[in-house]
Amino acid sequence: MIPTDRIRENIARGVDIYHSETNFYMFSDGYLSTMNDNDSDSVILSITAYSTGNPLKDALSSEYPSVISGEENAPRILNILSYSHFHPDQYQILSYSRYWHGYVTILKPFFYFFDFADARVFNYICQLCLYMYVGYLLIKNNKSQYSLAYFVLLAIFNPVIIALAFQYSPCTYIMLIAMCILLKYQTFLEEKHMIPWFFMILGIITSYFDFLTFPFVTLGIPTVILILNNDATVVKFKKCFLCGFLWCFGYVGMWSGKWLLGSLFLDQNLLEEAIYYIKHRTGHINPEITRLGALINVCSVLAKWPYLLLSVAVFIFLFIKYIVPVIKAKKFKYFLQKILPFIFVGLYGIIWILFTYEHCDENLKFSYRELGITAFSFVSGIIYAGNETLTRNI
Repeated sequence: MIPTDRIRENIARGVDIYHSETNFYMFSDGYLSTMNDNDSDSVILSITAYSTGNPLKDALSSEYPSVISGEENAPRILNILSYSHFHPDQYQILSYSRYWHGYVTILKPFFYFFDFADARVFNYICQLCLYMYVGYLLIKNNKSQYSLAYFVLLAIFNPVIIALAFQYSPCTYIMLIAMCILLKYQTFLEEKHMIPWFFMILGIITSYFDFLTFPFVTLGIPTVILILNNDATVVKFKKCFLCGFLWCFGYVGMWSGKWLLGSLFLDQNLLEEAIYYIKHRTGHINPEITRLGALINVCSVLAKWPYLLLSVAVFIFLFIKYIVPVIKAKKFKYFLQKILPFIFVGLYGIIWILFTYEHCDENLKFSYRELGITAFSFVSGIIYAGNETLTRNI
């Protein structure tokens, strides 16, 4: 219901930045991990700036101006360029109704008061505060030994790029806030038997705000935090299965709710459209893309010297500090028992890539961040299992 005139004007002040950066701006040549998706951001801003005058229709149909061009695949960045500069003869109205686009509830009021340049700086400051607060909570909760795993996660995520992208930010915020809540209130939530419902809410919120980027990080990373306790291995697995199931239930349930509401109130069959795109994103439309090929392509994003050298350095440190002493103490069997839940959670990102392999292969620039779950979980698992094994009296 917020008037969009001021919103459109404030967004228009920064459109030239997109024009200079182009659709897919790579801040370091050859590094997909440094690529910003201005193409999707232009759609996000177009939906934010456009209004039909009917709030219910706007919420359900998520219409946006699309440029009229003679090119078959015109860059979508032209959408916001043309619309924000008030050229109504250059665009047509399309709909992106199969997603909730919950980010609009944040961006509309924000752009009513601030402009595009403000948005990137605000985003950077807010995310920086959350990154630092998670680090502070790790130290406060006597989990400072997991700072290495947290550092590896941030190195993979590339926070600088995320702060510049509206599309990459929702899952990042949800993940960080979930980490903060668990680090601060996990004992309380467990006493109240609220942990499973907390993960279901995470799934719901992810479905509402995310534009299908790397949603599993809002499940995988908090799950690692959840199992950094003294529970038995069997109990950890039970928590992983239950919380994972309820997260998926919340995610799919919330998403399908949009298809149902849209089909009821709009002159569209969103369920049919959603099923088509699910098949498309899971590789049932393009047989040329294989699951293994997509996984290899996603992993190749991190096959660069900085990431490889970081991986080697971290592995050598963990091997000397934990693996060697465990082997010398002849407690490797117990070590494996303790690390198993972390190996299981570490597979979450790989499972997502294999399931939505067409989507991940098409969007390597952000889908690779699901591998952050694997790295964070494996490093945390080695540290946890090593400490548990070396301090146990046999």
